[in-house]
Amino acid sequence: MATAQIPLEGTKPEEGTRLALRRAIADRKDATAQCQHLDIAVQLAQEVCGSAERLLSALSDVDVAIVEQRAEEFKRVAAGGLLDALSLPEHLESRRKMRDMAAEQLTRARAAYDDLAGQAARAEATMEQAAVDVAKAACAVLLEEGAKQGLALKKIWEELSRQRDRVTAFADCQIYYADIPFPITLPSETANLLQTLAAIDGREIEYPDDAAKAGEAWCVWFKALLSDSEAELNFDQAIHS
Repeated sequence: MATAQIPLEGTKPEEGTRLALRRAIADRKDATAQCQHLDIAVQLAQEVCGSAERLLSALSDVDVAIVEQRAEEFKRVAAGGLLDALSLPEHLESRRKMRDMAAEQLTRARAAYDDLAGQAARAEATMEQAAVDVAKAACAVLLEEGAKQGLALKKIWEELSRQRDRVTAFADCQIYYADIPFPITLPSETANLLQTLAAIDGREIEYPDDAAKAGEAWCVWFKALLSDSEAELNFDQAIHS
């Protein structure tokens, strides 16, 4: 349901809705940019996770190699040999450290990915809401303009009704001079138009008092024209005086 928009202080009503629309579009633009940046960050974090997983997978055999190394040492001892130091050979120790570092890196990468994915989801929701806000603001502009045009239409209709009543009053006038009647015959297109208007609004006379005064005004004008060929009549002034 459409709701009325409260204009900002110091602005005309249409300026308020236009300003709200401009701000909504700017907010949507910012939200879209934020969403795009986070999507890129999520994609990069996903790639880092993939790299860490592949490295960890490549080093997954280090535990087996260490067990095999210990087994060989125990075999030598069992065969009467001396027990060497329990430290691992340099190549195994290096691979184990690399494996531990890869596992730690993967843990951090997954945590970063999860955090960024959450931010991206929230940013997408914000962007979607911003798009809805733009639609609402745009609709408010349309509603405001529709109300303005509706008011203009009302004024036009009211003026049309007054004009119709005046012409109808003229058609009903009884013009006499020296007891000689002068019948009023409207052009056929005017008479047809009056009938059409009557059928549209289904009324007889919208402003009966104005219509009666309009009839009197026609007669006054007629009398004025008898002595002044340039005589004019302001109907609004004559009717509402």
